[in-house]
Amino acid sequence: MTEGRPENGMQEVVPAPESLDAAVEGEGQISDRELGVSAVPIETTTPDVAAAEALRWTLPACVLAWIIPGAGHLMVGRRQRALGFGALIIALFVGGLALDGKVYRPVEGDSLSYLAAFGASGVGGLYAAAYVLDLGDGDLSAPYHEYGNTFTLVAGLLNLLVILDAFDFAVLRARAARDGGAAGDDE
Repeated sequence: MTEGRPENGMQEVVPAPESLDAAVEGEGQISDRELGVSAVPIETTTPDVAAAEALRWTLPACVLAWIIPGAGHLMVGRRQRALGFGALIIALFVGGLALDGKVYRPVEGDSLSYLAAFGASGVGGLYAAAYVLDLGDGDLSAPYHEYGNTFTLVAGLLNLLVILDAFDFAVLRARAARDGGAAGDDE
């Protein structure tokens, strides 16, 4: 017979204490070793507390990343990514406008225009500024008009992906703060 197991390979059943009083007095008490378990500390943070802590970083980082491309990464301490993504997205959008591209706006009766407007509005503050300043009407006779359309649309869609990346880093930072680790520094 091996330690703690009978010869048939089944675990040995340890009888429970006769009564609650006997268990309290220490008579018939079963140790963790006899049960084959180790003492595992119970996690003190509830899912609600962890979710609230993660939300403290994620929501502001995502909103900031939408308003100003790259700013969400800056908020969570990823400076190199913030500069790279911000410069790329702004250059795409401004380049699209320079190439007489259209900043898509919803048109009543045209369901695809709503989808294109959603994609283009991913650049947030730049889209709002172009909308308010009445930029990005697009000149169909311009030779690079379609390239401009593509640049403005890709800038918005790329920023939506960058927002998700900022969300991931914000959650990583919240978990690291909860666990006592360091996160948020550039690699």
